[in-house]
Amino acid sequence: MNSKYISLISKTEEKRRKKWQGLISKTLKKIKGGEKIKILGLEFYLCRGVFAPLWTDSVILAKTIEREVKEEDFVLDVGTGIGIQAIFAAKKKAKVIATDINSKALKCTNQNIKYHKLENRIEVLKSDLFSSIKNKFDLIIFNPPFRWFQPKNILERSVSDKNYQVLTNFFSEAKNYLNKKGRIILVWSTSADPKYLQCLIKEYKYNSKILKKARTKYDNKYTWEYRVYELKP
Repeated sequence: MNSKYISLISKTEEKRRKKWQGLISKTLKKIKGGEKIKILGLEFYLCRGVFAPLWTDSVILAKTIEREVKEEDFVLDVGTGIGIQAIFAAKKKAKVIATDINSKALKCTNQNIKYHKLENRIEVLKSDLFSSIKNKFDLIIFNPPFRWFQPKNILERSVSDKNYQVLTNFFSEAKNYLNKKGRIILVWSTSADPKYLQCLIKEYKYNSKILKKARTKYDNKYTWEYRVYELKP
C-alpha cells in the first residue's frame, strides 16, 4: 500500500479482537506436543511452539483445498504450520512446497508428512514469505495472521502481523510466483480487519470470488465469519 496501515475499527471492536487473540494465544501455549487432532478424517500431530489448526479458518480452508486442488497442480503452501493444507493438497496428487519461518513448524510438518507417507510429494523449506522461493506455481495457499497487533514471539507471528506488513508484502509479491493461469486461495475473517483485505485486493488488481463461508460463535454472543477467497491476477 502507499501508506501505513491505520485501523478504522472502533475501540470496542478492537478490544473484542484483543480478547479473542488472548484466548488463542493461551490455547496455543497449552499444547505440549504429541497430541493428535483429526480434520476431515485425517489425523495430524500437534507440536509445541507451532500454530495448531483448532479453529474454523483452518478447517474451511482444508475443505476448500480438498475440493479445489487439481491433480498434478504445483502448489506453494505459505506459512504451513503443522502442514495440514500441504498434506490435503498432496492427497489430491499435487506436488507441494510447504514453507514457514518457524523452524519448529518445519519439523512438525515433516513429522506429519512422514505419518501420511507423502515425502515424495511435499518439499519443506524455511522461508519468510517468498524469500527462499525460485519457482512459479499453479496455486498458492495462504492462511495469514488475522490481527494487526505486535506479536510477542515467533509463535504469535502465526496470529499477529504488526500493521499487516506480512499480508501487504504477500500481496505485493505473490504475482511474481504464479504461473500464467495461477491462482491464490486465501482465508480471512471478520476477527481481522475485513476492509483492509478488500483494499489490498483492489490495490494489487486481483479478481476475487468467495469459495466458501462459515460462522462460529465465541462467548456465546459474538460471531466471527470466515471466508475463503480465490484470487487471480
